[in-house]
Amino acid sequence: MNFKTSYSLEYSSANNTIVEKQVEKGLEFILSHLNKPYWPRTISTKLTEGRQFTVHSRLEALSYFKDSNYLDCRISAYNEGNEIVDFIMIDIDRSKFKSKQELNKAKTRTISKISTAFRIRNKSIKPTTVIWSGNGYHLYIPADSQGNILERMSKFKKSKEPSKEFLRFAEWYLSNGKCDSGHNKTMSFNNCMLRIPASFNSKNNMQVRIIQKWNSTYKVPAYLLYDKFFTYLVNRGPNNNSNSSQLNILQRFYQLRAKSKKGYFIPWIENLLRTPISDHRKYCIWRILAPYLINVKCLSFDEAFDIIDKWLNECDDLEPLDFDTEPKINDCLTNAVDRGYLPISLDNPEKEPKTLKTENGELYSILVTKK
Repeated sequence: MNFKTSYSLEYSSANNTIVEKQVEKGLEFILSHLNKPYWPRTISTKLTEGRQFTVHSRLEALSYFKDSNYLDCRISAYNEGNEIVDFIMIDIDRSKFKSKQELNKAKTRTISKISTAFRIRNKSIKPTTVIWSGNGYHLYIPADSQGNILERMSKFKKSKEPSKEFLRFAEWYLSNGKCDSGHNKTMSFNNCMLRIPASFNSKNNMQVRIIQKWNSTYKVPAYLLYDKFFTYLVNRGPNNNSNSSQLNILQRFYQLRAKSKKGYFIPWIENLLRTPISDHRKYCIWRILAPYLINVKCLSFDEAFDIIDKWLNECDDLEPLDFDTEPKINDCLTNAVDRGYLPISLDNPEKEPKTLKTENGELYSILVTKK
């Protein structure tokens, strides 16, 4: 295939040789995430203006990457005709955020959400590769679907293209709705293109970099998301436009709940949020704060996260914490969203023995004293 247009970056031949070797390693690294056979597979470059075409070998792919001066080099996560979800991609674009700090926060929370959603407790397991794309973060997640083809599963037979919808749902759900909406609504087996590390983003000539590497063996159990995905499809309903943003659906859900409970609050929990304590912090997040902020005050995931994080920082000043706050908050908020449970009652006799007074008398005494 010949392309008439040519592009160039301003670097010396010596640097060009370095980049060439780096891109070779970058391609090998990306291929390590994918299931065999690696070839044939589609790629795209700046020369193709994003259009995909099929190559049949590593050398052929590298040749086209070189012809494009390593600009916008991408490779498909899926082979033609693939029917099984074995790879999840998340695109967190810089333009969606007011600052680099907010972008980094979204990336960190997404990594934490991935561990929570797939029940990964061992901190040495890193299931996600994080790439700096030149304009944000791309997260690459090899997945295990136990050979399931969603189109053939009875619970999804009434859904149109459930595998494609699952790829989009997973990106949205795992990023807490922070993924790039433009990328999300076009995601499919035929359009899941991965940037090659050490290549360049033509929008700003920034080099694509690896921020975090997966551990090369662990694949997340994608099937753990099937029930949540099914619930999402049911809630969305058959008359919803499949191209509409899932984030908008979630926003409408929060808006309706917030409207129905506008101004509702629980005084003793509000007092707790103003009061740092030296013990029972994990219990408070799980049993009180997460369900209160999500299911009573109807705050967004990020709003609830920031409030609990601020409270824990104040608690840490009083007595150092003995746990990692990020995954703990993420875990409790995710459970509150998924299960919809309410905070424990303080001392309502009608709710005994499920009250704080009975379940955690020591914490109850602390909070009553601080009223």
